[in-house]
Amino acid sequence: MSSPLRLLGFAFAAADLLVELDDRWRVTYATGAPPSGQGRSEAMVAARLDELFTRASAEHLSSALARLKAGSRLEPIEVVLQAGPGQVRRGRLRAIMLPELAPCISCAIAYEGPVEQAARGADAIKDAEGFAERALEVLTRSHATATPLSLAMVELVGVDRTADSTPALVREVEALIQAASVDGATAGRIAESRYALLRSAGASADDLAGRVRELAARHFQRVEAAVSEAPVAAAVDPMASLRALRFTIDSFIAGGGSGDGAASMTFTGAVMRTLKEADDFRAVVAQRRFALNYQPVIKLTSGKVSHYEVLARFAPDRSPAGVIRMAEELALITDFDLAVADQAVRELRKHNEELKLAVNVSGQSLAADRFTEMLLNATAADMGARRRLTLEVTESAAMGDIGAANTRIQALRAAGFRVAIDDFGAGAASFDYLRRLSIDAVKIDGRYVTEAATDLRSQKMITHLVSLCRSLKLETVAEMIETDEVAALMLKLGVDQGQGWHFGRPTDRPVPPVVEETARSRRIGMIESWG
Repeated sequence: MSSPLRLLGFAFAAADLLVELDDRWRVTYATGAPPSGQGRSEAMVAARLDELFTRASAEHLSSALARLKAGSRLEPIEVVLQAGPGQVRRGRLRAIMLPELAPCISCAIAYEGPVEQAARGADAIKDAEGFAERALEVLTRSHATATPLSLAMVELVGVDRTADSTPALVREVEALIQAASVDGATAGRIAESRYALLRSAGASADDLAGRVRELAARHFQRVEAAVSEAPVAAAVDPMASLRALRFTIDSFIAGGGSGDGAASMTFTGAVMRTLKEADDFRAVVAQRRFALNYQPVIKLTSGKVSHYEVLARFAPDRSPAGVIRMAEELALITDFDLAVADQAVRELRKHNEELKLAVNVSGQSLAADRFTEMLLNATAADMGARRRLTLEVTESAAMGDIGAANTRIQALRAAGFRVAIDDFGAGAASFDYLRRLSIDAVKIDGRYVTEAATDLRSQKMITHLVSLCRSLKLETVAEMIETDEVAALMLKLGVDQGQGWHFGRPTDRPVPPVVEETARSRRIGMIESWG
């Protein structure tokens, strides 16, 4: 067959490279520009699919080509071609099996972008961590080139895990998803039957879902792919984008996904919403658009106020815990911790030496020098404020390097600040913190405090913790004391201080609470004044 007839088959498509494959999918004819842009396309004759494309693209393409019959065609699919040692080139491939040439297949490839360095691990779909690592590389590149991308979440619905054909089906679907991603190497398996991929903005979600459906049909399964997608703004800082993607994906998986093929209702727009919430949070912090409440912490032996814990409050319809979690996940917490500490120091300056405050500090803020250096600089001329401010280290975001964090904590303590471990017992790292951090106090998680009234094991745990802290010369604070009986029990168990609604709810000003005197309150000490 002459080359004009072959080319006639591509009147429907503009192509950079035309190739013909025999029934074993070896190249029998080639014309046009080779992927590398160098040499002659004729040199590709006799090459196999796995020599022309990355493995993921070759597997995806072979599955697609297997469906062709005489007179049928394959609509454009994304492929990644080998362009030389360590180099690849993205493209879109169409194919047709002309009756005159059957069983040979004619392929037209249009290149999309220049030759690029091959991504690490381009042939294997990644796990969640590998996807995050690769995504950061791609986001950084797109940020530099202002290339619009989108994040797609693919959820497979209806996979028969008991069928013998399922392993092969999953491999083919993963190859398809990988090939559809940026560089054919920016997809990850986030959970069973759930995948995430970065790809060029504007790619069709319906096209990807349809191809999954076709693959499943070849294995005699009815599988739907719920594909939801959200754009990733090229102007957004790459690390901020990555954190937003991870936060959204984690939330999506934790919530179970859609489970009914309607993933778009759960996920579409969630990434952009997360990015918007991150921007809103930055503005809230920068403009100090949050309120501070103050809850008293009482000396159990005297009933006097030891100090007040500073509690941040946002909009009435937003949970502080949810906002803090988002801030930690998106690495925005350090600026917030500094803002709260700044407001607390300003409050201290309004009062005499009697007022003492405590502010929460995420373990994440102690992971680098920035928080410590900025707090020390901001209070360099106010040693009195330092002596009256306690930093309560929360375990909601675990410290990566406890030794380095302890060095920063000691710098803060040497400057006059007190440091406490907050919510002791709530997380797995509590005792490791106690062992490796040099601190001043421990706050016992309220769960143990409330259970101690009826649970002997909780009482014994608190008793042993108090004994341990005394041997280390650390003060103890019991959280969530709700009743007179629990307050008396904490005193009996040797706890130094207490906090909870029994002594006072958070208020917008640090004023001593007024508690009605009862026989019990006289025994633990009347709450009278700051002390």
